[in-house]
Amino acid sequence: MKQSGTIMLEVLISIVVLALGILGLASLQAYSLRAAQSSNLRSIAADLASSMAEQIQTNRPKSLAATEAGIDSKYYGSSIVIPIPPNYAHIKCEYDNSTEKYTCSKPTGYTPNSKTKTNSQKLAEEETAYWLNLINASLPLGFNSDGTIKGGGIVCKDNTPDDGISPVFDPTDTDYATKTGCLSSTSAEYENAPYVIKIWYEEQTTKKEQGTLSTDDIDEKDKNVRVLRRFSSSLL
Repeated sequence: MKQSGTIMLEVLISIVVLALGILGLASLQAYSLRAAQSSNLRSIAADLASSMAEQIQTNRPKSLAATEAGIDSKYYGSSIVIPIPPNYAHIKCEYDNSTEKYTCSKPTGYTPNSKTKTNSQKLAEEETAYWLNLINASLPLGFNSDGTIKGGGIVCKDNTPDDGISPVFDPTDTDYATKTGCLSSTSAEYENAPYVIKIWYEEQTTKKEQGTLSTDDIDEKDKNVRVLRRFSSSLL
């Protein structure tokens, strides 16, 4: 009888150990799935940033006149100067809830450099709107409490690209520099600063993993939270 009870105790201990092992395996599997999703979202953000970088670098006038105004740089062996490309960092964009699309234009009161061609400026605005719509369709961006989209992407000028807590789509907004971490157009460093592409997207993680990141945590008992991640890329 005593031996039978001992065997039963050993079986119960074995079941407990096995259950703990299964729980640990399940936890590891969940972590692996989150890591894979995080890697996938970051890869998408990197592709979107690369796409925008290519558009910025290629948006230059295709035909030039010898008398056309431009900057001091010249084509090799030619007296024809290179016109200034549009300033992608100074484009204002708005989201239209009725069409669920972004539209972009020059900020009120802003006049592009006279050495920038009109067609190039218009193309920059259209490309930026298309890019934002692509981000909206490709990444989970989340929503603020007022129903506005939380994430998104911006092109700005910045000497410290790895900062900023959320996108602001109007470079003349008073909170632009504070929230995006980018330079204001009135900054002394603005003119010579490189372009930086920043993309914010929402990602689910655990409270233990999220650390000090800002969260949209409604249920304090829930172990999972939604955080706003940022991907940054500089154009040197």
